[in-house]
Amino acid sequence: MTTCDCLLINPRSAYYSRAQKSAPYIPAGLLSIASTVKRAGASPFVLDMVTEDEPLRALDSYLGGENKVLLAGFTVMTAQHRHAAEMSAYIKRRYPGTRIIWGGIHPSLFPEETLREGLADFVCHGEGEYVTEELLAALKAGKEPASVKGLYLLSGDEAVFTGRRDPNDLDKLPFLNLDLIDYSRYRNGTVFRGKETMRVNPGVLVSSVGCPYRCTFCVNANRRLAFGGYRAKSAARLADEIEFLIGKFGVDYLDFLDENFFVKRSHPEDFAREIKKRGLKFQWYTNMRADAFDRKLVDDELLEKLRGVGLYRLAVGAESGSQRILDKLKKDITVEQIVQSARRITEHELGATFSFMMGIPGETPDDLNATLRLIQRLRSFSDRVSVIGPQIFRPYPGGELYDECVSVYGYSPSSNVTDEEGGTDPLTGFESVENLPWIEDKPLIRKVAFYMEFVNINIDALRPGLFKRAALTALKAMANLRIRFRFWAFCFEMPLVLAYKKGGSGATGPA
Repeated sequence: MTTCDCLLINPRSAYYSRAQKSAPYIPAGLLSIASTVKRAGASPFVLDMVTEDEPLRALDSYLGGENKVLLAGFTVMTAQHRHAAEMSAYIKRRYPGTRIIWGGIHPSLFPEETLREGLADFVCHGEGEYVTEELLAALKAGKEPASVKGLYLLSGDEAVFTGRRDPNDLDKLPFLNLDLIDYSRYRNGTVFRGKETMRVNPGVLVSSVGCPYRCTFCVNANRRLAFGGYRAKSAARLADEIEFLIGKFGVDYLDFLDENFFVKRSHPEDFAREIKKRGLKFQWYTNMRADAFDRKLVDDELLEKLRGVGLYRLAVGAESGSQRILDKLKKDITVEQIVQSARRITEHELGATFSFMMGIPGETPDDLNATLRLIQRLRSFSDRVSVIGPQIFRPYPGGELYDECVSVYGYSPSSNVTDEEGGTDPLTGFESVENLPWIEDKPLIRKVAFYMEFVNINIDALRPGLFKRAALTALKAMANLRIRFRFWAFCFEMPLVLAYKKGGSGATGPA
């Protein structure tokens, strides 16, 4: 146990399962905040509840005894809000001297509700590095937290915003310091592309933030979440940080968490040139758009350069196999561009991961079938193709599709995240499908979500025991047959698996 004055906590999501615990992702946002706070002279630590068997006991080990934790910070996406609420309530009840700050998408969308429900003393609206650094310094000095920009806090019964901050200069942020998390729990991890698996010592990196495109479902186009637009680190800064991660921690694989690595062609070109010049050896993964080839942001020559400096896999936000739905989402891509991106990526012997959605307002069964057909077509290109989803669309306040859900379909979401009546549905990460009025065929959506989980899993990456491997292999085979032939009758295995999940991990994903 590490002594600290600032404990940063990554809650479990609604999708949490024992499989997730065996293959956790390093929480990069919290690690960036911790690294910034550490540089300022404080003693932070990142506690990842995905890796903990007993989250409350883990909290006690840091907050109890003689340890003086002044500030506990939570990163909260919508799918994490219930577990974050439970832990916040526990801290407030058992350790009232510790102040609590929430940051991330969910509290940024619901700052007043978060404060009024007593879940947190502060909500960070925007990038959290310097907000947390200054708030912790104010608490140590006994100064008024209202002087720190970027916070929502209560003044009496009124929620007050202390004002926007300037966007971070990414080159001036500290390198991600893996000493501030229990890195032993991430070493010797497994990554995969399609059917392939590889054992690695993973790291994370953010080379740019933001995305300039206009997708109606995306938080980057959300009116409430304008945090500074697209910005990128310089190639020299990126290479310096990668050298640090390789040299100090033995990292040999990096997840680049950019929303879009290919916004400007100069960014990947300069990066490839700098990495090659320094002779750095590692493999990595990042995100791109399906139309990047047509926009001349990437071509075969650049892909070969990137593969030459370790590029392992590219992820593409495909979203739908229906052109009508893609146009509604304002993706500004075509189905054919999605297909061509798969062809060109796999021709270079790279992995390609495509993410999809369903349950979109106005989507018909024909649209959903078009998505399932496209997924099958993409998989036919290579064994290195993998798929995420289709995940069920979640409407976020401030987004264009959210307005349609409210005005056309009469959607009335509960902003009370501690409301036990609604609960969190692991299929959506938020509300139950039953509460989403624009979805007409709710049983179909639930079945597709359930079976696609098993279609998509890479069993070798989970490293299951003999019995679990046999069970997952059988379920994957059954799921592939049901998805391929759209056979939804006599789904006897679905309630059995869901009952097992509810009694075990509490999630519907593979355990």
